[in-house]
Order: sequence, then C-alpha cells, then structure tokens
Amino acid sequence: VKLVRSVVEKNIKGKYLDIQKISPLEKESLLECHFISPAFLDIDKPTGLFIVDKGNISIMINEEDHLRIQGLSYGLNLANISSEVFNLEEKIGEDLEYAFNETYGYLTSCPTNLGSGLRASVLLHLPGLVFTDEVEKVLKGAVQIGMAVRGIYGEGTEIKGGLFQISNQHTLGLKEEDLIETIAKLTHMIMDIEKKARNVIFTKARHEFEDKIFRSLAVLKSARIISTDEVLNLLS
Repeated sequence: VKLVRSVVEKNIKGKYLDIQKISPLEKESLLECHFISPAFLDIDKPTGLFIVDKGNISIMINEEDHLRIQGLSYGLNLANISSEVFNLEEKIGEDLEYAFNETYGYLTSCPTNLGSGLRASVLLHLPGLVFTDEVEKVLKGAVQIGMAVRGIYGEGTEIKGGLFQISNQHTLGLKEEDLIETIAKLTHMIMDIEKKARNVIFTKARHEFEDKIFRSLAVLKSARIISTDEVLNLLS
C-alpha cells in the first residue's frame, strides 16, 4: 500500500484516504458516489483510496486486484473518460511493473478480467421497459452478446429503481477501443427501445402511469421514515 501510494502521489494530484481510519458515514458516502465498491468495505487487509482532484477518477489499492483505476462521467462519455484513465495508467506504469503475460495479457485475480483488464460500464434508467414488462427480454439479449447486467453499485448488488448497470463480461482477446464501441452501440440501442416504450405508455397507458406517479409522490411527501431502496423505487 505504501509503495503504490507513493507512486500515485508522485504522478497525480489528489487526496489519499485510509479506509480503515474513516467513519462509517464517510464510507457510505464514498460508496454512494461510486468511488469505491461494496466489496472494498469488507476487506480486512490494508487498503487505500486515492481520488484525483477533478473527482472523476478514483484508485482503489488492494481491492480484488492490487490496483483498480476507475473513471466516472455523466452521459455516454466512455471515450473521453477511458482516455483519461489510460493516460493515468501509463503514468503509474512508469514506476510500477504491471503483471503481464504475452498470451493472456494483464494478469488479474478474476480470470474474466484477463486480457486488457478493462470493464466498461454504463448505468441506465429504464422505467419505460420496466413498466411495460419488456426489460427482461431486452437485457437477456444483452447477456447473450457477452454483457453482464447488475445493480446500481455493480457486481453483487440488487437492481433497484429501474437502474441497470451494463458492462462487458470478458476482456481476453478484445481491444479496449472495441469494447468501448460495443458498449456505446448497445447503449444507444437500449435507449431507443426505452424511448419507444415510453411513447407506448403515453399513448396507451397514460392514466395508469400517472396514477403510479401521483401515488409515489404522495408517499414521498408524507412519509416520515423511508429507506433508500424505497426512495429509488418511488422516484423511478
């Protein structure tokens, strides 16, 4: 942890956090902002977190792998944010030697990440497909072409509030640019289907949908105790 921290701080401007020394509320905030994964909080060995000054890239030390660099961006901005992550990876690689094999690419703890080690993800809000009961069919198609569908915080989390995280399942033998392009194309396809589902709702089930909205609004305005899960489902 000390070695990686020294290398990261040498190359990047940002803030380092010792996860073992921060409060439960701070940990929850980091999780909600997607700076860390749920699994990162359960690790009992030394860990560390570095957040760049711009706030769009975080580096987890000793998560599933020794180093996990992740970038976040609003909208379908995979190309730009991945470029920032790749540049950061190269800077760190000047002082740290990554485990690499000519046949299998970058060596990772999980075999599904062998190769480029890139996991490109998008978070989609699909209330139209959920309401019309079409979402399972659409997401099943995504899985059939090698995608994974998870909850709002990624692997091991439940799907709530019509929010779905879609990402590539494998990286071995695939170029980073191709993975990003595939995810982007799939996202546009799903967005088009979602728009069509919303149009169907507005033309054929408008009153039922408005009733659902106003019932949700009534609960949100009147409830005194409410869970995060319930809020997500009602807002969706």
